[in-house]
Amino acid sequence: MASGSVQRPHPAASERAGCVDCKASRQDMGLAFGGLGIAIAPTKRYLRMAEQTRRDMAAHEREIERIIQSNFSTSCMSNAKWRRALDALQDVRDSVTGCRWKFVDGDRIQESVLPSESSIEEEGYIEDPFGIIDLKHVEWLEVTTAEPTAALAALAARGQFAVECIAGGIRLFGYR
Repeated sequence: MASGSVQRPHPAASERAGCVDCKASRQDMGLAFGGLGIAIAPTKRYLRMAEQTRRDMAAHEREIERIIQSNFSTSCMSNAKWRRALDALQDVRDSVTGCRWKFVDGDRIQESVLPSESSIEEEGYIEDPFGIIDLKHVEWLEVTTAEPTAALAALAARGQFAVECIAGGIRLFGYR
């Protein structure tokens, strides 16, 4: 460097100087500056983590597929059919007091409220207070309702579903 010239800091360094936490990583800063239109390239560490997450998710999906193939003989629902059923249950929403979700990959049962129409994504996911539900992973859904016959009638008006009456409500099957 010639004498008298001023060395300018690297752009990322100048952006870091403006941060309250100067130890923030570049991807954290990307989140902080993202709304300002400042593009920051992801770090190698971030890219490795993202790739590992993608591989883990793919492995989990393969495991779910294996469980479904080995434990169930019939798939009763598709994403479109789940959306139709949940949409139909909106008609009796006032009588629904809760839902219980059973997933194919274990014995866990999650309780929630009936998902609203806005929480059902086209891709087959539902945003729920206990997390994101992939409809492909649902073995069955119990809907607790004071009026099970009204719920059955609402479902029958929208299509044919694998459903049965249980004590205190109905059970919709994803797999049997």
